[in-house]
Amino acid sequence: MKNLKSHVLATAVKILNNPSALTLPFFAFVAWATWAARTHFFFWDTVQLGSQHAQFFYNSSFSTFLLPDDMDSGHPPTFGFYLAIVWKIMGKSLENSHLAMLPFLFGIVWQAWRLGEKLLGEGWAYVFMLLLWVNPVVASQCVLVSPDVALLFFFLMALNCLFREQKTLLALAILGLAAVSMRGMMVVAALFFFHILKDRLVKRIKLVPSEAKFATHTEGGDFSPKALFFNIISVATPYFLGVSFAVGFFLYHFTHKGWIGYFAGSSWAESFQLVDFKGFIKNIVLLIWRLFDFGHVFVFIFILFLSLKIKRKTLPFFATTQKLWLLLCVLIVVLTPTLLAYQALLNHRYLLPIYVVACLLCVKLISDMKEWRQQMVFSIILVLGLGSGNFWVYPQPIATGWDSTLAHLPYYHLRNSMIQYIDNQGINHSKIGTAFPNLRSFDLIDLKNTPPVQSFARLDLSKNRYVFYSNVMNELTADQLNELRQTWSVEKILRGGQIEVILYKK
Repeated sequence: MKNLKSHVLATAVKILNNPSALTLPFFAFVAWATWAARTHFFFWDTVQLGSQHAQFFYNSSFSTFLLPDDMDSGHPPTFGFYLAIVWKIMGKSLENSHLAMLPFLFGIVWQAWRLGEKLLGEGWAYVFMLLLWVNPVVASQCVLVSPDVALLFFFLMALNCLFREQKTLLALAILGLAAVSMRGMMVVAALFFFHILKDRLVKRIKLVPSEAKFATHTEGGDFSPKALFFNIISVATPYFLGVSFAVGFFLYHFTHKGWIGYFAGSSWAESFQLVDFKGFIKNIVLLIWRLFDFGHVFVFIFILFLSLKIKRKTLPFFATTQKLWLLLCVLIVVLTPTLLAYQALLNHRYLLPIYVVACLLCVKLISDMKEWRQQMVFSIILVLGLGSGNFWVYPQPIATGWDSTLAHLPYYHLRNSMIQYIDNQGINHSKIGTAFPNLRSFDLIDLKNTPPVQSFARLDLSKNRYVFYSNVMNELTADQLNELRQTWSVEKILRGGQIEVILYKK
């Protein structure tokens, strides 16, 4: 027993002496968070992208890789396919759905650590990881059964491979991104452009401290067509597998359905309507709001301030910082045009890669500062400021991105409690109007498959006898909210955190 105890202690000391041991609290945190959220039902877009897709494959015994049009939003349904496999092996339940996310969550922890260690150093890698997990968009997605968790894992893995020049693993990461969604494919395009530019463009940019301005030099920066062509060929190999998957899926999809992305009768066709010039300007304003929302304003203000400070105070401007600036700009240029061109695509989670790289760049700029006191002050403000985004809730009818903030967490308990009250009162669900994200049937949201299939009615104040309302529902107009508050009586009201759930009666 004594020898065993000594061996355990020696092993523990060895682990703790390893810098990677700093990741242990984060591994423990994601495991605890997954366990705490194990009974949470499917929320927001995960009802479709997770539950509905998975149930189709589960019930059809994987007979096809194509979804019916009523649930097909054009993305490769790989995530739903994966979730259905987990259900077949472990059983279909909310608990197993959340457990299915653990491999990706653990992967995010490890990849984030390795990326921070490579670009920032061990101590600053810890700050980056702390910033990553207080980030409202990252944290909220990671307690959902969401394909964006898989996208984040493959994105971090791809960045690690790019900066560590690991082509084989990069090919797997690119394949993973392409398989998750069309946004993952766009991220692949952004990474490809960055891969081409990073070694050449960064070598051409040099900060001249004495003049406090950018200058260029030609060493290692041959931008002739011939050199660029061979540069593209040299970096293209790891992308071949992922691009082949994307092209193959689109061809397969088009051959059998005759459309790619969306079609006129699609439930999401309205979101893909092109905007006019006024709508484009409105989307630009909305994009800036989304970039600054939920505490990210601290990140971007610090990036701009510290970059200017570096130029004025002639602090060192390292190649890594230049590369991160380049990566951030490429991501914005590649990912945002489609968001700006269409009516309703400016969701926070669509900007997830931009948020992550912005956090990475911000920590790098802080680490480049010479004064440790300034580094500490900036780091504390940054973590607290970004973390405060989880408490940013806008009064209705201003829409809050509820799937991108931990402020939505009380909704699970409140909705369950209200449904229990409705059932105890014997109120027919079909007489209760409601709105997204509470419109789907209970078998899709809660995985309750007991017949008959139950669901609430779509909100129609002229027909509904009751209304199940919560401030997580962004669809209600100001007129509808005023009518409910002024002319309907409150049957039951529940509150928790910044969430309220109200049952109105006509």
